[in-house]
Amino acid sequence: MEVWQHYLMALQQDAERIPTHAFGRGDLLAEAAHNAYQQTSDRLVAEGWDPESTLTVMRLLNQVTGSWIDRDGVNWDGLSREMQAQYEAWTRPSEG
Repeated sequence: MEVWQHYLMALQQDAERIPTHAFGRGDLLAEAAHNAYQQTSDRLVAEGWDPESTLTVMRLLNQVTGSWIDRDGVNWDGLSREMQAQYEAWTRPSEG
């Protein structure tokens, strides 16, 4: 399982308790994103990732999630596709 999938799974587990039309849903999703960030970061470090790479990839996933929350915070398939695309772009070797 890729890093973005671990993060998404952790986020979904926390967010599934938040009703779609809950007052303050964005704030609650942001809290769930923070928890997913922490869980995934801890996992990466435990697996031997270096701190700089961990921080970089987690910032990337957190930025994608923040934009998703700002848009609507309900289209999980869209979030999944965007995370996958951004992660793959980050892991792709740079040319030149």
